[in-house]
Amino acid sequence: MKKNLLKLLGVILIGSSITKAQPYAFTQLTNNYANLPSPTVISTPNWDYTSVYTVSMPFTFNYFGTNFSTIYVTGGFSGFVYDGMGGFGSYEIYWFDNAMTDWSGNGTISYKTTGSAPNRIFKIQAANAGFESDVSEVDFANAQLWLYEGSNVVEMHYGSSSILDPDTWEVPGCDGPTVTIIKDPSSFVSLSGPSTNPSASSTVASLCVTGAPPLNKVYRFSPSGAVGIKDAVTNSSGLLITPNPNMGDFTIKSNTNDVYFITNELGQTIKTIELNALNNYEAKIENLETGIYFVIGKNNLLRSKIVITK
Repeated sequence: MKKNLLKLLGVILIGSSITKAQPYAFTQLTNNYANLPSPTVISTPNWDYTSVYTVSMPFTFNYFGTNFSTIYVTGGFSGFVYDGMGGFGSYEIYWFDNAMTDWSGNGTISYKTTGSAPNRIFKIQAANAGFESDVSEVDFANAQLWLYEGSNVVEMHYGSSSILDPDTWEVPGCDGPTVTIIKDPSSFVSLSGPSTNPSASSTVASLCVTGAPPLNKVYRFSPSGAVGIKDAVTNSSGLLITPNPNMGDFTIKSNTNDVYFITNELGQTIKTIELNALNNYEAKIENLETGIYFVIGKNNLLRSKIVITK
């Protein structure tokens, strides 16, 4: 079944260490979590991690260079290629994978499409899901997977959760869920480290992050070269970064109140800044190390890239 394959796949991936370009850029955001209004419920009562539901998407989604219009869904896990025997071997998305189940009778798996073509978002939701390994049957989690039409961005949104039983985390040596996007053992982006600020790798795989992702956390995976990352320009929201490229010292200016996150290429948040009238919508950043960084607006719509050379 799928969970057994995950453990096998994880062992294979941990053994891989290949120098290659990362297929997706990973960034982290904060966005208020909300349950999907009037979603289409696809789960049946007492579903578990072996339950697989077939869903036709309203648009074609490109994942690791291949187009798909059907997705196979279970709690905290989705895949685009399914062998019909409970197994997945490629093109998988682990968004809160930890053998979810409906032990309470109130857990559901559902989906909803929001927005209008060509900018729709297909959203999958696991609501009030329990866990197979939680013998106390009190632990739960809420999470959503968002797939963006056109940009082919993958996002994982996290709601409230409570993990009190340490045995809930089913994978040996793990204290959190698996969060990974993967085509096959040679092409993937895997998260590791604390769920509050994980790092991403396309060369060294991890079976889990540490701890349940906190409320309102968003993990975003954008295809490399995707539209939306701009160098040294003022974008439609008025964000200006000068100079860019720079040697570690630069200024961020805006014309609106907002909180911004500066992240590195691993998606880790390096600095959080707030621009408002009190600081004239301007902040000076100093002494960043050589590398590529991203400035992300709290509204999840604004992205700019910073290049630092020394």
